[in-house]
Amino acid sequence: MILPLLHAIWHFFHRRMTATGFGLMRIGWGLTVFLFMLGEWQDVTRYYSAAGFVPPHLEPVVLRTFDHWTLLDTITDPQAVFMTYLLLLAACLCMIVGFLPRLSTIVAVLLIFSFHERNFLPLGGGETVMRLLGFLLMIAPGTTAFSLHRLRKQWRQFRASGKLLAPKTMPAWPYLLLVWQFIVLYTMSGWDKVLGTMWVRGTAVASALHHPQFARFPPWFMDQVSVATVPISLATIVWEFSWLLLLLPARWKRALLRGYAPWIKRIIIAGGLLFHGAIFLLMDAGSFSMMLFTGYLGLLTDEDIRDLRGFLNRGVRGPVRRSAGREGGKIVVLFDGICGLCRRSIFAVMMMDWLHRIVPADFRSAAIRKKYVPDITEKTLDRSMHVRFLPKRKQAISEARTLAGFDGFRALTWRLPPLWPVAPLLYLPGITWIGRRTYARIAQRRNRCRHGEECRM
Repeated sequence: MILPLLHAIWHFFHRRMTATGFGLMRIGWGLTVFLFMLGEWQDVTRYYSAAGFVPPHLEPVVLRTFDHWTLLDTITDPQAVFMTYLLLLAACLCMIVGFLPRLSTIVAVLLIFSFHERNFLPLGGGETVMRLLGFLLMIAPGTTAFSLHRLRKQWRQFRASGKLLAPKTMPAWPYLLLVWQFIVLYTMSGWDKVLGTMWVRGTAVASALHHPQFARFPPWFMDQVSVATVPISLATIVWEFSWLLLLLPARWKRALLRGYAPWIKRIIIAGGLLFHGAIFLLMDAGSFSMMLFTGYLGLLTDEDIRDLRGFLNRGVRGPVRRSAGREGGKIVVLFDGICGLCRRSIFAVMMMDWLHRIVPADFRSAAIRKKYVPDITEKTLDRSMHVRFLPKRKQAISEARTLAGFDGFRALTWRLPPLWPVAPLLYLPGITWIGRRTYARIAQRRNRCRHGEECRM
């Protein structure tokens, strides 16, 4: 009886789940710390060095001396402190791009702890969340997702097999720790609110919005926003205690809500986005809102990501539909499998295909041509990249809409989220003329060699 119990506990904490959320949380944490610490560029030595506002001999008087550890007790010279600060910014940039993600995360977290412990007088609630999330990222095994390390492994896999690695996974315990941390944070916050009078009476929101230290807008504007202060105050308390629902066993939620069980967490997170988004827009509360948004990224599970992808793929509108055709389905991208430049290009496309809308197809294969482009000759396909929109309805594949060259690439940008900011620019006057000629020149040059992936043409 004990062994099955131990096995169940082990499975509960070590079952595999997607590492996507924690990879995104690493990027968000590094970006938020970088931006807010960059804002202290001119004040670093004043805040944290021996020549600043709190010199070492005043630390026992001004700051706590128990449970205290910081590298800046040893590094006190202003120039050395500033160099340590630059090292923190560099570590955050490495976290963002995923260069040595494990090492850069450990360095960044230890340094942010050191700066905060050296002088906590300028800190706020956001910095507390920053340290909590940073410590969890430092010990979690799933932070290499969305990193250069992962990209190199994907490229080696693609070169060997023509396919990408399966999505990176991690044990569930870092996710569970994050969920429990949010439950403790919000329920204790809600408990503190109900013990007082301002939140219960509904005056807390109006009071905070009119605080001269935090308000972003003049009083007359805050007066208009504060009209709904009573229901907003009470709704905030209910929302904070609603995090306790996440403690319900999964089978209970499935039995009560059937297919709607995952929406408990999603509705709670949506409430957090609304609450902290309003704080971010209306009040200058430092890194508080941004850090909590970062933590929400770590709450994404396989089911959340799959459902979000399905929602975004449910239908396309506007320029996306016009560029993609009425079918709105997947796009087959036909590439030259013996061209190094083409293989690198299709690899880049596959890495940006976050919504799984692309079907890569090597037109050098007779079976592939017969399946997707029976009406187009291999010689024609060799001239430029072709994209074909798979029909959803009963329609012959040869009748499906097909674009080639620059026009195909432009339609492709609407299906690749990282290229969405670029897509509208490709329709500006003159861009089509330039794009088609530039693409034709590149396509002509790439046929001059067959050096594989090492080709530099």
